[in-house]
Amino acid sequence: KIVKQNASTLHSLRVRECLRLFKERSRNMCRKTRNNKAQKTHNAKCGKGGFTLVELCVVLALFAILVTMIVSFSVLMNGFASNNKADYEFLKDHARLKEKIGIWAAENDVSGCVFLVGTDGTLTVTADGNEKSVSLSNGELSLGGEQISGFNTIDGITFTANDKLIKCVTYRIDKDGNRIESSFVFSLRSGTVDVEEVAGNE
Repeated sequence: KIVKQNASTLHSLRVRECLRLFKERSRNMCRKTRNNKAQKTHNAKCGKGGFTLVELCVVLALFAILVTMIVSFSVLMNGFASNNKADYEFLKDHARLKEKIGIWAAENDVSGCVFLVGTDGTLTVTADGNEKSVSLSNGELSLGGEQISGFNTIDGITFTANDKLIKCVTYRIDKDGNRIESSFVFSLRSGTVDVEEVAGNE
């Protein structure tokens, strides 16, 4: 009986010990699981809250490229707009000059008058012994003594002639040194055209 009791007691003790170990192991596993979850959550939060040095460098590089592209495009568009504005102003002055010279030529196109085109591209009208010339200087157009201002975008005018046709070329020099030209032609009804010959060809 004593032996049986001892065996039963030992068995009970072993079962209790096993249960205790099982519970302790279960607790440890639960603790580890909770700790792992907390660590993962912490890492995830840390990952969402900041940038690595490589990511920061990439973002700064992309930002620098974007800013460079925007600045370059802005400079290009400003230059394009300023060139277009200069061309527009030149053509507007050209149209006004064409109107003024056309009216002046029609008024002086009388019988016996001579429109002389010089070798240097100047235009002179001679009628009844009176001589009138056309010239442009510092944005001011001179039509036989009459001064008309407001042609600041035109750098010069030249004339050429053929029979009763006279061609006027206006030009401007842009910021790159290129010569931008525009021209118009007017014809004579009563007057005659004379072209000054080069001295070597006489």
